[in-house]
Amino acid sequence: MSLQENAYSYLKKEILAHHFDYQKVYSATKIANQLSISRTPFRNALQNLSQEKYIDIIPNKGFMLHRLTEKEVIEMYEVRSAIESYSAYYLLQNQQQNFAKDITSKLKKSLLKQAKIIEKDDITFSKEDFNFHRILVSSTKNQVFIDLHNRYSYMIKLLAINAYKNSNRKKEVIAEHQQIYDAIMSKDATLTLTSVLDHINSPKNLDLKTIRHQINI
Repeated sequence: MSLQENAYSYLKKEILAHHFDYQKVYSATKIANQLSISRTPFRNALQNLSQEKYIDIIPNKGFMLHRLTEKEVIEMYEVRSAIESYSAYYLLQNQQQNFAKDITSKLKKSLLKQAKIIEKDDITFSKEDFNFHRILVSSTKNQVFIDLHNRYSYMIKLLAINAYKNSNRKKEVIAEHQQIYDAIMSKDATLTLTSVLDHINSPKNLDLKTIRHQINI
């Protein structure tokens, strides 16, 4: 792993673990020195994190955690709804193809894993939650879709972790994933599309309340 990748992975892990404060400006130089990473690879890691909406770079000062806006969240839901509903429909239409059989097998394995790790920490569960969706989008083999979906991975996981604060949300996630899987396997196009859209949009109101609170901190 390169120095840039080390810095990127470290910062992403710390952010997801809530070890950074929204109201604080962090010194890039200080953290780079603590990690024994030179300025250029660390700066490149920050640029990547900024593009993915983890942080905002403050010129000549360092960086802060990025505060999501309602517009960003709504746009994310709209993009996900478009990409994932198409992906599920594409998978349904090509179900007899070898690649589709491989994808549905991976989706089933993800469902089983989700059930096994439901009592684990939220970060661990969020990774497998996202993985289910990543597998679904990968079925299209459309690299533009895959890259765009991956770009939203942080927002998706962050908002999912917040939604898990509802004690029943993890169980609901698994049930909704199961419904998507079952609809695809039954070749019911209408149920497939509505299952995907309902699942993606179900926590939207809760997420928007969180964003409003975050903006007003």
